[in-house]
Amino acid sequence: MKKAIVAMLAVFLVLGAAALVGCGSKSISVNTDKGSLNINTDKGSVQLNTKTPTEAQLGMPIYPGAKASANSSASYSQGGQATSVAQFVTTDSVEKVVAWYKEQLSGKPEYRDMTTVQGGIITFRSGNDIKMATIGPGVVENKGKTVIVLGTGTGSLQNSMP
Repeated sequence: MKKAIVAMLAVFLVLGAAALVGCGSKSISVNTDKGSLNINTDKGSVQLNTKTPTEAQLGMPIYPGAKASANSSASYSQGGQATSVAQFVTTDSVEKVVAWYKEQLSGKPEYRDMTTVQGGIITFRSGNDIKMATIGPGVVENKGKTVIVLGTGTGSLQNSMP
């Protein structure tokens, strides 16, 4: 799952760079202390932040006691579009984590539950934002643990749910 987050981060960078091709970039800044990359042009700007988003930024709860995975989160924004994703790990069972997220999120607008006791995805809408919690068993360095990936998206994602 960590590879999926890194791949998503790479996709964000490619999409951001593609959006700026031919835009006459005015400035690019990288701040390693803050984990950010900023590209500013005449057409707009792209910001990429690798710090773990907070519950407030994600707009959904983080499972109690879950630890953020190192280098497994990213935030991207350009114009009216924004996406944040973060990976968390817990020693609690997948079944327990799924049950907790169902309890926390089941009353949300356009709630969708695509889970079993072995994991799955829960989605809902918050205004124009689509929120998603993906829960499953860990592999490789997270083997024997439960991995939780929380994501939120705005902008062009707002019409992707029926």
